[in-house]
Amino acid sequence: MAIKSFNITVCASGGGGNFRSLAKHQFDCGYRISLLVVDRECFAIDVAKEYGIPYTVLYRKFLNKSFFEEFEKVIPVDTSLIVLAGFLPIIPKWICEKWERRIINIHPSLLPEYGGKGMYGVKVQEAVLRNHEKYAGCTVHYVVENVVLKWAENAKAAGLDGVVCSPLESKIIHDHLGKEFLTVTPGIRLASDNVNDQKRVTTPAMAKELTSSYIVVGRTITGSQDPLATYKKVYQDFQGE
Repeated sequence: MAIKSFNITVCASGGGGNFRSLAKHQFDCGYRISLLVVDRECFAIDVAKEYGIPYTVLYRKFLNKSFFEEFEKVIPVDTSLIVLAGFLPIIPKWICEKWERRIINIHPSLLPEYGGKGMYGVKVQEAVLRNHEKYAGCTVHYVVENVVLKWAENAKAAGLDGVVCSPLESKIIHDHLGKEFLTVTPGIRLASDNVNDQKRVTTPAMAKELTSSYIVVGRTITGSQDPLATYKKVYQDFQGE
């Protein structure tokens, strides 16, 4: 009995580092990359040529609104999984729904830290180093219309009491899953703080307004000349005192 092959379409926009790793190990791990899709001329094409992998260039700047219509046309019909490996276009809802649980994204940070606009490729790790973070890593996740809400739904279904998320996602989680489901939210800064490279931050008061159950505050307090006074200020802002 023949074993069905596991075919992957990889999408990239840049240097192709993750794509190279996938190409290098494809036969050892039992999958085959059947196509590379890029939205511009980029070094990932060189990797495809090196490994003999077919590639398609869809020029987003020329296709504009028709980009994802063309994108859908070029995906091989026998594709088992679409892997976004540094692919910059935002996947629309209809693509997410059609390829539900068959499209994943690789993001070079421990989300929700260093996500959002402008955080891609080496820029993420440069920001991590500049901010002297203790930990660094990557996140691999299914691509859905609202990935954070999907993760929260999975967590609740698994019996967890809550999730760690950005304050910016706290309200939508509570709207869908109820206030008793806890949201623990890092990315908190006082209004007077330098946010450095962080794109998704709020003040304690904003976090409260966005329904955060608890907040996690690090360098705002630890880097303060008077940590106790700063802690009290954060607490008062969060409690609305």
